[in-house]
Amino acid sequence: MSGALVVVVALISVAVAALQIETTRARPDADAVAMVEVSAPRAADLVVARKGASRPTSGTQRATPAPAAASDRAAAPIAAAAPKNALQQQYEPLARAAAAKYDIDPDVFVRQITQESHWDPTTVSPSGAQGIAQFMPGTAASRGVDPLDPIAALDAAAKLDHENLIAFDGDYAKMLAAYNAGLGSVIRYGGVPPFPETQAYVALILSTGGPSN
Repeated sequence: MSGALVVVVALISVAVAALQIETTRARPDADAVAMVEVSAPRAADLVVARKGASRPTSGTQRATPAPAAASDRAAAPIAAAAPKNALQQQYEPLARAAAAKYDIDPDVFVRQITQESHWDPTTVSPSGAQGIAQFMPGTAASRGVDPLDPIAALDAAAKLDHENLIAFDGDYAKMLAAYNAGLGSVIRYGGVPPFPETQAYVALILSTGGPSN
């Protein structure tokens, strides 16, 4: 009997072991399940990941350039016109009125006075030209004007331009050349004299849109 009992016990042990093996095969262990769950993201997780990929992260996001300030946009167009100083703001209306009085293009006359003195009625050049219109003492005396009186000087300068414009049939280049180098020089050379200073003077005043004739 004891031998038969041993056989029965052995058979039962074998059956239990086999059952444990089958159970293990049918159910993966917890670690394996965890690995599968980690390596296979849910569909919802994939959607979130795709949305995140469509936007740059804070670490790689490029800063969007700020729109240019109005002052920056205005500096490019024209070699931006120099701001008017206080003297120009004071005397430009008088210069425009004098130009209109003598039928001279006001914009040309304003640029001419800017080039002559930068609107300073007290300036004296190394060559002795005086005041806002830069009259030489002899020219001022011949026209009966105090060159250091800005109102009188502006009127006299516009009148001189008017006379020269008539003499040269409305040619503004010759008018300006006569103001700078003298009427005789323009007549002698039949146009703007070949003086670098005079040629630069005429070109600078007329290059910004004033009439050339």
